[in-house]
Amino acid sequence: MVLIVRITLILFISCAAPAVFLLWRNAAAPDAAKNAGIVIAAMLPVLIAVFPYFNTQILENRYAYLLLYDKTTGELTTGKPGNPYHLSYIRMFANIGGGTADVHQQLRDSDPQAFTKDKGLNLIERGIMAALVDRFFFNWDQEEKTIKLPGQVIDVLQSDANSLKTVLSMADITSQFPNNVLIESPGMLTGIQFVLPPNTRVIRTRSQDGYGLKIQLSNSILPVDINVNFTGMVAQQQGIWGVQNPDPDDINRYYGVGFNVIVTGRPNRTMIYAPEMTQYRRWFDNISATLAIYDWEKIDKAIEESLRRQSISKNLGIPPQ
Repeated sequence: MVLIVRITLILFISCAAPAVFLLWRNAAAPDAAKNAGIVIAAMLPVLIAVFPYFNTQILENRYAYLLLYDKTTGELTTGKPGNPYHLSYIRMFANIGGGTADVHQQLRDSDPQAFTKDKGLNLIERGIMAALVDRFFFNWDQEEKTIKLPGQVIDVLQSDANSLKTVLSMADITSQFPNNVLIESPGMLTGIQFVLPPNTRVIRTRSQDGYGLKIQLSNSILPVDINVNFTGMVAQQQGIWGVQNPDPDDINRYYGVGFNVIVTGRPNRTMIYAPEMTQYRRWFDNISATLAIYDWEKIDKAIEESLRRQSISKNLGIPPQ
């Protein structure tokens, strides 16, 4: 279909261009004004037909991230090992414990307010980049197929048709995140490279008030912004169901520190229906799906399902796994 449209346009331009050229060169002809009107009249239906292509579209997905702070230990925690929250956020915390003292210090502070700004944002930022680097280490255009088996098997298909890409080394990435020890320190981001669409740059900025950050994946076809903002902190006096039981001696022991993560894509207004936009939209969807691993709504559903299965197993006398 794309080939047919483009061949038709080539034929139209090939026929129209000589006519316009002759009219231009013979602008003093007696019927030149009439013929110019015919040209404009011929163009109007075309303009009316294609003008809707020139519109604005915004792609957007929103997620809620949660950090859990333990006042007694002065550290962030993921609760009881093996719970769905722990299994999701372990990617964000991976390798930090084995880092230097300065790196590990990012996970502890006597004041939970410290995690509403730099310390919390550094960890969230690190988790986002770790997930993206892990996902896009080979190619940026991927199709995902999930096979529903125990443990859930995900088959990621790389597109061989898209040989054009931007390949960033780990040094390229870490240079864009100054003052975040969880990214710029050696070994914090595992992997070999980060693959992006052609001519795409990674740009990170922090908000002036210290409560937010933006990661831009900038290109001329579909730039993507990842905005992270602190939303609030509250004592989890009842604990978190399926994650962390409350402390009966101190109901204000655990705090939840919340962040809003917004993934926004703005397709080029002149390329909304361009053939390559299909791949870029798929790239945006894959970014969104990757960052959804930390979304509380998704984790909450997984917690509910996990507890439901535990309850059924207990009633049936099946040993816990």
